[in-house]
Amino acid sequence: MVCPFQYGTTANHHRFINRTSDIAQLKDLLCNGKNVVLMSPRGWGKTSLIKSVAEEIAKENTDTRICFVDAFGIKTEENFYIRLQETVRKILPDTDDTPPQCTRDDIFRIIEEKATAKNLRLIICIKEFQQLTYIQNFDKLEKALHTAQKEQKNVVFCISGNDNVLMTQTFDTYKKGLYKFGQLIKMPRIDKTEWIKYITSHFKKSGKYITEQQAELICNTTECNSYYVQQLCFFVWTSTTMNVEDFTIEQSIQQLVDTNAPTFYNLTETLTSAQVAMLKAVMHGEYQFNAAKIVEQYNLGNAQTITRNKRAMVERGYIEKSDDHYSFCDPVYAVWFRNNMM
Repeated sequence: MVCPFQYGTTANHHRFINRTSDIAQLKDLLCNGKNVVLMSPRGWGKTSLIKSVAEEIAKENTDTRICFVDAFGIKTEENFYIRLQETVRKILPDTDDTPPQCTRDDIFRIIEEKATAKNLRLIICIKEFQQLTYIQNFDKLEKALHTAQKEQKNVVFCISGNDNVLMTQTFDTYKKGLYKFGQLIKMPRIDKTEWIKYITSHFKKSGKYITEQQAELICNTTECNSYYVQQLCFFVWTSTTMNVEDFTIEQSIQQLVDTNAPTFYNLTETLTSAQVAMLKAVMHGEYQFNAAKIVEQYNLGNAQTITRNKRAMVERGYIEKSDDHYSFCDPVYAVWFRNNMM
């Protein structure tokens, strides 16, 4: 039997957790011509949500076309326009007078004209948008999108990104060109109760049994991170014949950590000793990094170094701030770090 849990690919059909309110909100906005900026940490299921909404919109609206542009790996502004044009061309074939390669000055206008000529609404979904902020001429791309936002009627953008800090700076900072570009949505984490129902029901449907307490342990270990929940459930399911044993979950958690260890090693190797020290402080629940006792205990460096490292660690997605406290963004990295670096 095929395992009912999947990771590393877009969830679909029976494997998709039903985000009823999120689907309804995103669908209403896009169908009414409103641009959307969707953001959340990596692994929370943005792509699955967007594709689920896209499928519903396509079924219900014959005058709507949807295309997907992956910004990952794009290094230049020109590369983005080429990828965008190639993607749109598959959905809206060129007319005889369409330029072979559009520039920033005309690409969005031409896309709008093509959609209008065919009496269609085009929804352009751009994932990994935070990658574009690193290209050399991002300010010019920013300006082009800003102009498109004001002038287009039949083209709608659904932009998603993983870096909450960077995405917020880009789309919710008053002086930025993409300020108020679209409805800003911080995608919520799937509730633990929903995950427990999902896990137990999918084990049951496949002829295996897991208790609610065991499912809750999976949720607590992964902090309900969609990617890690699916991955850990995959390991538990494939190691179980009928009834899940507690030791199977323990072994699967270790397998989860070991499987992702190479990535965690690489993440840690890029850090300075002071940054690693800051992670150790976070692991111990410290948050007053400038306190003399904490600075001395963890060897965090001078005040300038602490401020710089704290900002860098947040921006790079190692830690996140909630109220006055800090925690690891990646729950499995936290387990690995505790086991290997403390």
